[in-house]
Amino acid sequence: AWDPVERFSSAREMIKAIERGAEIKVSYGPVLEVLGQEIPIDVRKVIFGRMTESMYGTLSESAGGLSAMPKERIKIMKESDTIEVRVYDPYKWISRSHFEIFEKDGKWYFRDLGSLNRSAVRSEGKLKEVWAGYRKESSEYELGERAMIYVAYGSSSDNPPYMVLTFKAK
Repeated sequence: AWDPVERFSSAREMIKAIERGAEIKVSYGPVLEVLGQEIPIDVRKVIFGRMTESMYGTLSESAGGLSAMPKERIKIMKESDTIEVRVYDPYKWISRSHFEIFEKDGKWYFRDLGSLNRSAVRSEGKLKEVWAGYRKESSEYELGERAMIYVAYGSSSDNPPYMVLTFKAK
């Protein structure tokens, strides 16, 4: 498909579809795919951001020369009606609380939480920057069934997003 939102988000997703003879559309509950890991969303709100140094826990040596990195590149913490997804980002392009995804009246929405390095969403054939400025929460933006979330969005082809996540509703 020409629009990346209409494509499989990973080779793993394509293999699963081939094995079960399914179409591109997924049929399970909401999922956020981060760095190839699918995180089922069984709550009403997800907060995404970078790990703080105190969250690193056990460190392993880095081949890339960034001294050390945590063994887990993603930490998922669930508390009551919220999942916090934290990723390892030694360059600090991702804010500690970069964005949130939340459910309201049966629909899913995205909001940038005042990140320093912008967010954008590609959904239903449109790319929309969802950012109001540093330390300013953006307005909510309704997510389609499949959406790509651009974290640290560069707003031009010579400055692509730092990370791309995939949100899949039902």
